[in-house]
Amino acid sequence: MKDISDEEWLKILSQEGDKLEKVHLTMAMVDLSYLSLANREGHHSGDNLLKNLGETVSEDYETKKNAHRFGGDEFSFLFKNPEEALEKTDALKKEFSSLKEISSLEKYGLKPNLDIGTATFSEAVMLFRKLLELEEGKEHIEKDKIFKEFNAIWTMLADKRSFINKAQQRILLLTEKYQAGYDLKGEIINEEKAKEYDFLMKYLGKGALEIVKKEVAKLIKESDKDSQKMETLIWDYIKNKEIKKLSSEREYEALRDQAIAIMTGIIDEYKI
Repeated sequence: MKDISDEEWLKILSQEGDKLEKVHLTMAMVDLSYLSLANREGHHSGDNLLKNLGETVSEDYETKKNAHRFGGDEFSFLFKNPEEALEKTDALKKEFSSLKEISSLEKYGLKPNLDIGTATFSEAVMLFRKLLELEEGKEHIEKDKIFKEFNAIWTMLADKRSFINKAQQRILLLTEKYQAGYDLKGEIINEEKAKEYDFLMKYLGKGALEIVKKEVAKLIKESDKDSQKMETLIWDYIKNKEIKKLSSEREYEALRDQAIAIMTGIIDEYKI
């Protein structure tokens, strides 16, 4: 692959109707949850989470052989297709979450957890080609390292889905923790649980898109204790937050962010 020039990659990736649209190779971006909270008890607690995740990954050869450390608490995996990705990551998440006494999380009522997002090669091709249709996208991509940019697009799509999944889980968790300590007016009904909520908000708030107490109470009130309605309300909250982050500028990075937002269901069309 290194012998293929950027010009050749551009031709390969931009040619409509070819076999690339049927390549189901799937990337999974996996984020280790609650690492900063675990590290509060000392880095040995966070290190133990990482160690046990590595050991859990190593139990399955197909998962291990294409696993890579992406960042501090992020990992990337490659699978043959979406079905294999779903099967393997679900099994990894379930096995990892079942581990006990490997960190300090249990004292906060939390289990080890993984936030996972996936994207297929064909989806990345579609996204890449969509950007090529735009004048600014075409101009930028043709000047850049083509295959490097393609891989960046693929990774960013999977990572955005992981980010969304994390936000959904964090916000739902905070609504549950809130109700144990506060009523809908913000009055304390259980002092110990209220303190736990306030404490956890310091560590989980970022992953929950910096949601504040009044917004949590509003979600609970509007859901009327209906779990499906709560899921919809949380998704709407995430979409509104993400839309506000999008730029209306016609620079390439802004257009790429919007293209990813379309692919992940945040928006329906370019907001320019």
